[in-house]
Parts: sequence; C-alpha cells; structure tokens
Amino acid sequence: MDHVERKLYWTNNNNLVQRINLDGSGGVEFFAEDEGAIILLGIAVAPFAIPDCADDADCDDCDDCTTDVCDSDTGECSNEPLVCDDGDACNGTESCHHGVGCFDGTPPDCDDENECTTDDCDPASGCTNEPVDCNDDDACTVDSCDAESGACVNEAIVCEEGKKCVEGKCVCDTNCPADLNGDGHVGAEDLAILLGSWGDCD
Repeated sequence: MDHVERKLYWTNNNNLVQRINLDGSGGVEFFAEDEGAIILLGIAVAPFAIPDCADDADCDDCDDCTTDVCDSDTGECSNEPLVCDDGDACNGTESCHHGVGCFDGTPPDCDDENECTTDDCDPASGCTNEPVDCNDDDACTVDSCDAESGACVNEAIVCEEGKKCVEGKCVCDTNCPADLNGDGHVGAEDLAILLGSWGDCD
C-alpha cells in the first residue's frame, strides 16, 4: 500500500492544522497555531491518506446557499452554489439568502393595461397577452375590440345602394333570391354559399 508523507506545521495565520500521528496510525488531532514564525514539527508517514470527508454531513460549511457533497471516491468535499430556480416563471426569480435558503421572488405583473388582451402567465415563458378574439365568423361584419371596455364590436359591412354583402364583398342585389353571389345567374357558387350557411338560423 502506498504511504503518504505529511509535513506537520504550526502556522501564524490563525488556522487549525490537521496532525497525523507520527507513529503512522493515521490518528487525527487538531491544534491551533502559536505566535511566531512557521515551525516544522516533523514528518508523518501514514499507511493511507486521511480523507476530507466520509459523508455529506462532513462537508457542511454552515452556508444555506451551498450544496454540500462528499465525493465517496476521492473523499473530497465540494460546496457548490445552491440553484434555487424552480422552473416557474410566474412566481418571480428565486434567490438564496444566508440563514434562510431559497425563497420565491416577486411574481411578475402581467397586466399590460390593454382591455383588448387577455393577460395571463405561462410557467415556462412568463407573461402572455393574447388579443381578445372578436371574430364572429360572419364575413359581412367588421370585427374589433373596444379599447375602453374590452367588449367586442361586430359592425355590419354597409354596401352602396343596389348592392348587398355576400361573403365579405358588396355585390349587385338582383331580384333573383337564389342569386346569392349577385352575379346575375344561379349556379354552383350560389349553391356553395347556401351549403356553407346550412344549419339553424340565429
């Protein structure tokens, strides 16, 4: 088995120093530095390296904003910054405070002060402001949204005298009731208009 050499020092930087017993037993003690220069106490040879940790608890740095992990293969500690993001854009930007840990931020204000949009929040992307759908499926009306009230307005298309609105267009109004597209004769296009309007009347 490989032996690991450790030089033992007293330091003058106010740190605790790990000591490996000189008899090679691998025992561990701690002592504080004394005043004065660095003093070499001796050299210890242990039959194994003394790891930093045996489990995660040994790596606790008393900081609520780090994730403390012990690498079981190397015996080394890591203290990575804690990731507080919960993936929800609707509860604000998460942050970490010492002594508290993670907590939510301030939820976003999704109100765009536009009465003609529907304001909502998508957890994945954040605020959404979709336009109000005022389409009444009638090609002969002009559909819009009242900016003050948010109410839909569906105004009928007004054609000049002698014409009527058919599928969004003003066409000649003939005396033939079946001439639905106003082209002066009854044909397949008129039948298509009729079938397209098939169903109950409002």
